[in-house]
Amino acid sequence: MADENVAVMRHVFEHLDSSDPSVLNEHPGLADLKKNFLALKTAFPDLRLTVEKQLEQGEWVATYILLQGTHTGEIFGIAPTHKTVQFQGLSIARVENGSITQYNSEIGWKDILLQTGVLPVTGPSTNQG
Repeated sequence: MADENVAVMRHVFEHLDSSDPSVLNEHPGLADLKKNFLALKTAFPDLRLTVEKQLEQGEWVATYILLQGTHTGEIFGIAPTHKTVQFQGLSIARVENGSITQYNSEIGWKDILLQTGVLPVTGPSTNQG
């Protein structure tokens, strides 16, 4: 059963990588992902997802992905910067009887904001006093 749960999650990410969000309608636990993914695709139309690692424990599947895209659309009030960014994502999903019933995720917003220049890149102070 566990291998089937990992396959369900891999199937979702493969469809998202091929710009096919229809898979999000197949699982009741993906309503928030649908909203957030569509916002990401609007901001990063060339968004690519690569599943790096998946771990399972019973009905729970953790997925680590790398994402890359060019910021050519607005997202959350941030105007396009036309910069290519790379960031990571981590999700934990509950898969029951082949259906995703719960999904929680985090993506690297700090990396996105730094790479687009929304947040300034600062290093250690060189002031020697």
